[in-house]
Amino acid sequence: MRTDLEAAIARVEDLSIRMANVVEARTIEARGALLTLRRENGQAIEQLQHLVESNLPVTDRALESEFHARFRDAQRAISSHMGKWPVTLIGDDPAGFQQSARVAREAKLELLGWLKRELLPRI
Repeated sequence: MRTDLEAAIARVEDLSIRMANVVEARTIEARGALLTLRRENGQAIEQLQHLVESNLPVTDRALESEFHARFRDAQRAISSHMGKWPVTLIGDDPAGFQQSARVAREAKLELLGWLKRELLPRI
Protein backbone atom coordinates (compact mmCIF):
# COMPACT_ATOMS: atom_id res chain seq x y z
CA MET A 1 0.00 0.00 0.00
CA ARG A 2 2.92 2.36 0.60
CA THR A 3 3.76 2.36 -3.11
CA ASP A 4 0.12 3.21 -3.90
CA LEU A 5 0.32 6.14 -1.52
CA GLU A 6 3.63 7.30 -2.98
CA ALA A 7 2.11 7.11 -6.46
CA ALA A 8 -0.93 9.11 -5.34
CA ILE A 9 1.32 11.81 -3.87
CA ALA A 10 3.34 11.91 -7.10
CA ARG A 11 0.13 12.21 -9.14
CA VAL A 12 -1.06 15.21 -7.12
CA GLU A 13 2.39 16.80 -7.41
CA ASP A 14 2.37 16.25 -11.17
CA LEU A 15 -1.09 17.76 -11.51
CA SER A 16 0.06 20.75 -9.44
CA ILE A 17 2.94 21.35 -11.83
CA ARG A 18 0.69 20.98 -14.86
CA MET A 19 -1.87 23.36 -13.37
CA ALA A 20 0.83 25.92 -12.57
CA ASN A 21 2.07 25.74 -16.17
CA VAL A 22 -1.45 26.27 -17.49
CA VAL A 23 -2.00 29.20 -15.13
CA GLU A 24 1.22 30.83 -16.32
CA ALA A 25 0.21 30.39 -19.97
CA ARG A 26 -2.62 32.96 -19.72
CA THR A 27 -4.34 31.83 -22.90
CA ILE A 28 -7.94 31.00 -23.75
CA GLU A 29 -6.85 27.44 -24.57
CA ALA A 30 -5.25 27.19 -21.15
CA ARG A 31 -8.59 27.97 -19.50
CA GLY A 32 -10.14 24.93 -21.15
CA ALA A 33 -7.23 22.77 -20.03
CA LEU A 34 -7.61 24.14 -16.52
CA LEU A 35 -11.17 22.81 -16.29
CA THR A 36 -9.93 19.32 -17.06
CA LEU A 37 -6.99 19.61 -14.69
CA ARG A 38 -9.21 20.87 -11.86
CA ARG A 39 -11.42 17.83 -12.27
CA GLU A 40 -8.43 15.47 -12.35
CA ASN A 41 -6.94 17.23 -9.34
CA GLY A 42 -10.14 16.79 -7.35
CA GLN A 43 -10.20 13.09 -8.16
CA ALA A 44 -6.51 12.70 -7.32
CA ILE A 45 -6.92 14.44 -3.96
CA GLU A 46 -9.92 12.29 -3.14
CA GLN A 47 -7.91 9.16 -3.95
CA LEU A 48 -5.00 10.46 -1.88
CA GLN A 49 -7.27 11.08 1.10
CA HIS A 50 -8.69 7.57 0.86
CA LEU A 51 -5.23 6.00 0.65
CA VAL A 52 -3.91 8.03 3.58
CA GLU A 53 -6.88 7.19 5.75
CA SER A 54 -6.62 3.50 4.96
CA ASN A 55 -2.88 3.51 5.76
CA LEU A 56 -2.82 5.60 8.93
CA PRO A 57 -1.50 3.60 11.86
CA VAL A 58 -4.60 2.95 13.98
CA THR A 59 -2.70 3.48 17.21
CA ASP A 60 -1.37 6.93 16.28
CA ARG A 61 -4.27 9.29 16.97
CA ALA A 62 -2.00 12.34 16.98
CA LEU A 63 -0.81 11.56 13.45
CA GLU A 64 -4.40 11.04 12.34
CA SER A 65 -5.50 14.35 13.86
CA GLU A 66 -2.57 16.16 12.29
CA PHE A 67 -3.37 14.70 8.87
CA HIS A 68 -7.01 15.73 9.06
CA ALA A 69 -6.12 19.27 10.15
CA ARG A 70 -3.57 19.66 7.38
CA PHE A 71 -5.87 18.10 4.80
CA ARG A 72 -8.70 20.47 5.81
CA ASP A 73 -6.35 23.46 5.51
CA ALA A 74 -5.30 22.43 2.01
CA GLN A 75 -8.88 21.70 0.95
CA ARG A 76 -10.03 25.05 2.33
CA ALA A 77 -7.35 26.91 0.32
CA ILE A 78 -8.21 25.01 -2.85
CA SER A 79 -11.96 25.46 -2.40
CA SER A 80 -11.56 29.16 -1.65
CA HIS A 81 -9.49 29.65 -4.79
CA MET A 82 -11.84 27.70 -7.04
CA GLY A 83 -14.90 29.40 -5.56
CA LYS A 84 -13.42 32.84 -6.10
CA TRP A 85 -11.97 32.07 -9.52
CA PRO A 86 -14.21 30.12 -11.86
CA VAL A 87 -12.50 29.73 -15.20
CA THR A 88 -14.80 32.34 -16.76
CA LEU A 89 -13.40 35.08 -14.47
CA ILE A 90 -9.70 34.43 -14.96
CA GLY A 91 -9.42 37.06 -17.69
CA ASP A 92 -10.92 39.76 -15.46
CA ASP A 93 -7.86 39.86 -13.19
CA PRO A 94 -5.08 37.53 -14.35
CA ALA A 95 -2.64 38.70 -11.69
CA GLY A 96 -5.21 38.22 -8.92
CA PHE A 97 -6.02 34.77 -10.25
CA GLN A 98 -2.37 33.79 -10.39
CA GLN A 99 -1.76 34.95 -6.83
CA SER A 100 -4.77 33.02 -5.57
CA ALA A 101 -3.66 29.94 -7.52
CA ARG A 102 -0.19 30.18 -5.93
CA VAL A 103 -1.68 30.27 -2.43
CA ALA A 104 -3.80 27.18 -3.16
CA ARG A 105 -0.84 25.37 -4.72
CA GLU A 106 1.43 26.17 -1.79
CA ALA A 107 -1.15 24.82 0.67
CA LYS A 108 -1.43 21.62 -1.34
CA LEU A 109 2.34 21.23 -1.64
CA GLU A 110 2.74 21.83 2.09
CA LEU A 111 0.35 18.93 2.75
CA LEU A 112 2.21 16.69 0.32
CA GLY A 113 5.56 17.56 1.89
CA TRP A 114 4.19 16.72 5.33
CA LEU A 115 2.88 13.39 4.03
CA LYS A 116 6.31 12.50 2.67
CA ARG A 117 8.19 13.67 5.79
CA GLU A 118 5.86 12.48 8.53
CA LEU A 119 3.46 9.83 7.27
CA LEU A 120 5.42 7.74 4.79
CA PRO A 121 8.21 6.91 7.27
CA ARG A 122 5.58 5.56 9.70
CA ILE A 123 3.95 3.19 7.23
